[in-house]
Amino acid sequence: MINFLLFVMFLSETVTSEDTLPEFEFFKDRCDSGDSIEFLSNDDMTEIGMRKLESTSCGFFANNNMNLTRLNLPMLKNFYTSSPCQPSLKLLINGLTDKFCIRIEEATHFLASDFTRIESISSPFCNLSESDTSIFQDKICEIKNFSLSTSDTSCTRIFGNVVVKAGDEQFVEKLKSVTWIYGELLIEGTNLVKVDFFDSLQYVSSFNVSAQKHLILIMDNPNLISVHFPSLKKITAFGENYFVIQGNHPQLGKDYRNCMKIKNSLNSSVWDVPTIDGKSCKQILEVYGDNSVTNDKIGSVFIGIILWSFFF
Repeated sequence: MINFLLFVMFLSETVTSEDTLPEFEFFKDRCDSGDSIEFLSNDDMTEIGMRKLESTSCGFFANNNMNLTRLNLPMLKNFYTSSPCQPSLKLLINGLTDKFCIRIEEATHFLASDFTRIESISSPFCNLSESDTSIFQDKICEIKNFSLSTSDTSCTRIFGNVVVKAGDEQFVEKLKSVTWIYGELLIEGTNLVKVDFFDSLQYVSSFNVSAQKHLILIMDNPNLISVHFPSLKKITAFGENYFVIQGNHPQLGKDYRNCMKIKNSLNSSVWDVPTIDGKSCKQILEVYGDNSVTNDKIGSVFIGIILWSFFF
């Protein structure tokens, strides 16, 4: 373990391009015991530059490399582990200047893997370039000032923040095909009864959400009784309360099952993902139990009343 890390730290001071490190096969099968590739305190390093590294069973830790501006790991997308003691690989990138950013291709590879656990990356995405848009089979659109009424329904990946506001209720079906949001999601001040229009959304991520903001925020929608993300797999941000549902219909804040549907889709063990009116799913269960009238039961009762009035 010690020799392995010293070797990586020594190389990291000099290796910054494909010419000096063309293959780097060394790291493919070295880390099933829980080791990491570590780059620590390399002041002259501007990029990691393992441009041909495609797969690894190693975690990844870069810290206090003050002149690092890019990872430059465009091919690294196959993460795996065969050790039952290491079900996921930790990714940590800390101690950087404001010159550092992560390319959308790298972020996508990190996020899409079932074997990665991003513990800390507090850096923005790099600006989107034409070469970035060409690497995906589906359409990615950079949107700086999102407007749902004028949004392009062919954009399945949105690079920027998505906002659903009052007056957008008639346009929400346009979001059914969105699979990725590289930014924040805000649903605020609408007359929506249900959030059930993100049929395809799998990933929401922003690595530099401020402490005052939330990655997903659904608030002040007075008629909202149900929130459903049927395809959501992973949300990634750092800080407290990054998935918040607040100030909607009172029934939503008592609905333990709705809360757990969201939590289970993310396979999250973090206690406050999501929070509804300041409570975790566990706290909702403790306060209101699982015997309150759920939204499904409300719908069944409503249909029963209609049928009763029709026949009698």
